[in-house]
Amino acid sequence: GSFWRSPVLVLLVVLGAVFLVQCVLQVFYGQSLAATFGLSYSALARHEYWRLFTYQFLHDAPWPLHILFNGLALWFFGRPVLERVGAGRFCGLYLAAGLIGGLFEVASQAWHPAAGGLGGNTVGASACVLGLAGAFCFLYPAQESVFFLYVIPVRLRSMTLFWILFGFSVFGTVFPHGSIAHAAHLGGLLTGVAFVRLLLDRELPSWLTGSWIHRLRVRRPASRPRAVP
Repeated sequence: GSFWRSPVLVLLVVLGAVFLVQCVLQVFYGQSLAATFGLSYSALARHEYWRLFTYQFLHDAPWPLHILFNGLALWFFGRPVLERVGAGRFCGLYLAAGLIGGLFEVASQAWHPAAGGLGGNTVGASACVLGLAGAFCFLYPAQESVFFLYVIPVRLRSMTLFWILFGFSVFGTVFPHGSIAHAAHLGGLLTGVAFVRLLLDRELPSWLTGSWIHRLRVRRPASRPRAVP
């Protein structure tokens, strides 16, 4: 379809545009949007709840690697998930993963003061992207993908990739280190898994039958029988 029908492309453009604004403000005016719109436990304690949404569109500026990796992951995982679930549910998953990932990160900061992102303010679309990665791994569990560890190609099944991401996220949440928001990654990843399990794969528990989750469920297309000549 048209450009505006692809949430993946729209998100890439929006993230890139916001990053450029961040670079201009930080390099030429000495102002950091992360201080105003980044996520932190202290900010939510001041009832600045909009940060749960705005932090998802900011990155570590002006260093480009943060947005580069998130953009590549969004392109790689986002397109097959979009093709399977449609634009509406894709956007819902993306934002929900960012929101729940943000709540995980805030809880981690409250539990362990050493946790946190850039200067105490978490920024980045990583939680959203990890939500797409979790959904991708459970939608295509047997698919193999090639990743490059520096210059060495590594072939991984989707479920192997999931357990690697899950292990690193859990370890980083329990033992915070560096400036990586591991708890946000974990929350986003689990949101993607819950999305597939509740809305696609399994029969719902009786107490969820008739709920809004049941109405949102994505049905797998029935396989068509092959024509026999």
